[in-house]
Amino acid sequence: MSHSPQDDSSSLPPQFGGQALPDVAAHYREYLLRSEQLRAVRDGIAEGLSVEAVADSVGMSVETVTEMAESLDRGADADVSPYELIVRAFVEGASRRELVDRLSAFEYTENPSILPWPMQGAVFGTWRAVERASQVQGLLSPEELEEVRSRRGPLTQELPIDWNRGRRK
Repeated sequence: MSHSPQDDSSSLPPQFGGQALPDVAAHYREYLLRSEQLRAVRDGIAEGLSVEAVADSVGMSVETVTEMAESLDRGADADVSPYELIVRAFVEGASRRELVDRLSAFEYTENPSILPWPMQGAVFGTWRAVERASQVQGLLSPEELEEVRSRRGPLTQELPIDWNRGRRK
């Protein structure tokens, strides 16, 4: 079953009870926009652009770009995460088969429960994010989750952030 906000309300994830909730799709679209903006900020800074030039190129305020750049310096992840793939498939109505294939190819970490600031308890790209998207948010069916679980590699202990340096490894 494809979950897509373009479909009628019966295609909404089960926890929404089939009720039309346009703000749910809007929330996910906002999440995807912020993810794309964070990558644009990361790329602009990597190219040596000033904060002002990056702000102009992405159509955001200098203050917002500065905040995003600082979050990148503290270790925020701008890479596409499994969770982002799941949300994008929901919003855009992408192929569920392709989604399962792409999720199966990720290397996942163990499920850390508490991580220090600035991540505030969450590390994107962990197996827990995929489980949550399925079990709590209903964005993956139980069958899709089980298929990804059976096809993915073993979970690793290594976190994608070096907490002593505050940057991605």
